[in-house]
Amino acid sequence: MSSAVEQLEFEPELPEYIPIPTISVVSDIYQDEGKDLMDLSFYTSDNDLLTIQFSQGEMDTPWIDPEELFISEEVEGVYEDNRFSKKLTWEKDGVTYLMTYRASVAPEEGNEQSVTRQQLVEVARSFHS
Repeated sequence: MSSAVEQLEFEPELPEYIPIPTISVVSDIYQDEGKDLMDLSFYTSDNDLLTIQFSQGEMDTPWIDPEELFISEEVEGVYEDNRFSKKLTWEKDGVTYLMTYRASVAPEEGNEQSVTRQQLVEVARSFHS
């Protein structure tokens, strides 16, 4: 993870806590509208996916039913839980973070998505430089 971060023109913080048993981590650095972005994707053996996207400055994120919440006293975030994914985004020190969790099995098949809103907030709180 840290070697991928060294290739960026900005310095995002990284999480200390990941709420899923990870078997694989994939990093991807790319440009969008002239900005550096990085994705970190954490996969489980069941193919559940937790992706964290890092961007310098703002990110255009489509929301269906967003809910504002506090990650800490200083940091506000936006959370959404829809049928397909759970998303949490926040901005800190000029870096925007977007975390998305997708279970490999759709919830209507009787499998509750295993990562909760509170766990995503805990991941966000665990970020450090």
